[in-house]
Amino acid sequence: MVGAVFNDFSYSLFIVSVESDETSYFVIGSILYRTLGYILPEPKDSLVINSKILTVMVRPQPKLTDPVVVVLAPLLNGTTDPQCVTWDYGNIEPGEENWESEGCQTLPSPVHTKCLCNQISTFAVLAQKVKGPVMPPSGMPSVPLMVGSGVSCTALFIMLLIYAAFWRYIRSERSIILVNFCLSILASNMLILVGQSQTLSKGLCTMTAAFLHFFFLASFCWVLTEAWQSYLAVIGKMRSRLIRKRFLCLGWGLPALIVAVSVGFTRARGYGTSSYCWLSLEGGLLYAFVGPAAVIVLVNMLIGIVVFNKLMSRDGISDKSKKQRAGASLWSSCVVLPLLALTWMSAVLAITDRRSTLFQVLFAVFDSVLGFVIITVHCAMRRESDNTNDIPLSYPYTR
Repeated sequence: MVGAVFNDFSYSLFIVSVESDETSYFVIGSILYRTLGYILPEPKDSLVINSKILTVMVRPQPKLTDPVVVVLAPLLNGTTDPQCVTWDYGNIEPGEENWESEGCQTLPSPVHTKCLCNQISTFAVLAQKVKGPVMPPSGMPSVPLMVGSGVSCTALFIMLLIYAAFWRYIRSERSIILVNFCLSILASNMLILVGQSQTLSKGLCTMTAAFLHFFFLASFCWVLTEAWQSYLAVIGKMRSRLIRKRFLCLGWGLPALIVAVSVGFTRARGYGTSSYCWLSLEGGLLYAFVGPAAVIVLVNMLIGIVVFNKLMSRDGISDKSKKQRAGASLWSSCVVLPLLALTWMSAVLAITDRRSTLFQVLFAVFDSVLGFVIITVHCAMRRESDNTNDIPLSYPYTR
């Protein structure tokens, strides 16, 4: 009895429990053909080779008592009915009849395909081409997604133009936090639209899912950063470059760290499926987004309670302008955070279940309202722009 295990980013091979009467050792070799499937003739019945081709050799030839387990990752998204096959060496000329599915059991999943075969040979996975397009014929996202993202992006873009025009007068920590927050939402909306047309390209779909994961978390982190800034205002913390760098580390660095750990731990498996460019619902990868988002919401609530108590207490802030700015930041966080959570929750549901019009309409409504709420809270209701309570960053002062 012997066993062998090979692991790679795109395949796994397990050979266990073999018998031989002549020798007590075996020489095992494997060759992974990364592009051979592109030049071989296409199989019949609208099938495509949807994996890299793996050739396994064992010398001397053993007698298998258990199936050979081969795990292959898919190359193409948008295919159905995967089936494990082996190469028939009886046919001299390579053609569409060389692949045989007899003797192999297929155990599919959204991330990979597991094959249990009763012989050592050349392995691959064939899959059925999609008979009807998964997306609209034009390859464009659905109308509700385009409307919601378009309205939100337009509102945020207008607000960024206003801030750019008056940046000399309103430049402050809160303004910098807001600009970064808006950029994360703009990037998220664009990636939602782009991801709807990238499901057939596995590489682009994986990149889209990873960046969407990053910008979703970044938007939550920038709301938390604003709450942190309001907390520093009520405790009278001295403004410094170190604090501003910590804002950037929290807003962009923490999401990047979470995504990097998730990608490294899973080897990017689960980032993008054949149906959508988002985290796979299987394998627990979705918790890499839900978990940090839930923690951020909880911490934001705790900071909000502390700031509110500080503002309402008799021995709280005596400076009226500081109290006004801290209250404005607290109000912004309390209004924007629930709406942001509802927006991204409906976005995830709309991405993963594209057949449901309800989730797409909900996303369009929440996303549009989010854009208008941000521009209302930070432009129309921003008193600092009128009375210049926000002192430029070039003048350090105590908050």
